[in-house]
Amino acid sequence: MIRCARCAAKPSNPDARFCSKCGSTLTRPHWIATSIRLLALPLILVGRALTYPIKLRRERTRWLTEASRSSPDSPVNQVPGLSPGARRVYSYLASVTLRFGASHSRIRTIARVSGLSEHKARAAIRELERKGLLSHHVRNTWHGRGAHSYRVRPVRSGN
Repeated sequence: MIRCARCAAKPSNPDARFCSKCGSTLTRPHWIATSIRLLALPLILVGRALTYPIKLRRERTRWLTEASRSSPDSPVNQVPGLSPGARRVYSYLASVTLRFGASHSRIRTIARVSGLSEHKARAAIRELERKGLLSHHVRNTWHGRGAHSYRVRPVRSGN
């Protein structure tokens, strides 16, 4: 058990950093401090910020940057049989994902930005889902409309 080095009082809280009697800093033996850090490590790794390892995060940022370009050397232009509208929708959703981490865009916004009608934008999203370049999830919201969540996937050579 930990005791204060100055007044030898036992702390009322085992996680206390200062003595409640004299106010001096409580020091733990080295093996206790190490074991506490090891026990806390899985809780830190569960957090949202550390779910992607740094190497994977850099790789994801790299391919999203390439995919969000509308230039001829964009990897989405190498996919055979993909319509121009689907390419524009993919580039837009990749740029939104790159900037904000996720895409929850409305169909109306996707259509306006990519220069398509809403019907053609929906068709382009279905085409991208069939090719495996996009996954789409709809959830209900409190006001009755569905909230759409799009997950852009990297272009592979076999697509």
